[in-house]
Amino acid sequence: MVSALALCGAVVWALWPPDRELQAGSPDVDLRQMESVRPLPVAPPTPALSAQTLPPEDEWELLARRIWSEDLPDGERTASIGRFQTLSDQMLWTPAVVPWFSEISVLAGDSFWKIAKRLREQGIDVAPGFLESINQIPAARLRAGQRLKVPKAAIRVVVDQSAFRLFVVMGEFCVATFPVGLGRGDLTPAGDFTVGERIVDPPWTDPQTKRVIRFGERGHLIGSRWIGLHAGGRPTTLGIHGTVDPGSIGRAESDGCVRLHAADLHSVFDWVADGMAVSIRP
Repeated sequence: MVSALALCGAVVWALWPPDRELQAGSPDVDLRQMESVRPLPVAPPTPALSAQTLPPEDEWELLARRIWSEDLPDGERTASIGRFQTLSDQMLWTPAVVPWFSEISVLAGDSFWKIAKRLREQGIDVAPGFLESINQIPAARLRAGQRLKVPKAAIRVVVDQSAFRLFVVMGEFCVATFPVGLGRGDLTPAGDFTVGERIVDPPWTDPQTKRVIRFGERGHLIGSRWIGLHAGGRPTTLGIHGTVDPGSIGRAESDGCVRLHAADLHSVFDWVADGMAVSIRP
């Protein structure tokens, strides 16, 4: 009678004779059978740090720092922005107080404008509309004694030409981001600017004909909001505005200005204040 050990040996030899080479991808190689006969030591994989493994507040902080300050690959940036916006909807654009904000009490006779003015005197540049948005309290319903969350750092705008994105930044954190259209070639200059005039239903001057076209007239192309950009304390011809051509967002087709979708433009218009910093980077 053949012993069980000998029989096992015969089976092993028959399956994997000494002169048989292992060919990865060969149709007759059964990897499960190979591992059972010829076990190979495999090092356990090193767990990668994933943002999704962090608590939501820490994940939001990680993404809020990365998406505007790092040169991320397009695919990674898109996924990170999507996740960031989901978390922002849950934590930032609600009355909930999150760690990167402080909390104050509304005083008798207060308005969002007065509160924003007090904060600016403390070096925290913020617009009344931004305070209204993050607290989800209409200005008409503001009452003495209410608790409001307010930013701990100044708000500013960063336009990243390479990413075709506009970032609303609080200190070192991005709080919102929107796709933009930019100027052809080098018509959108890099540099530091400030918010100048903010105009509702602005007229538009056709750069080719120099004809001034009022809002609502045929041929008006820049939408219902204009945020003028100043440099060195002086007005420039640059601005942030809307467009009648949504397909130009994400492309370099304008005469130099920064274009936004209409809904995004309304948000940015409400969240910026006169004199607020705007940076355009290559």
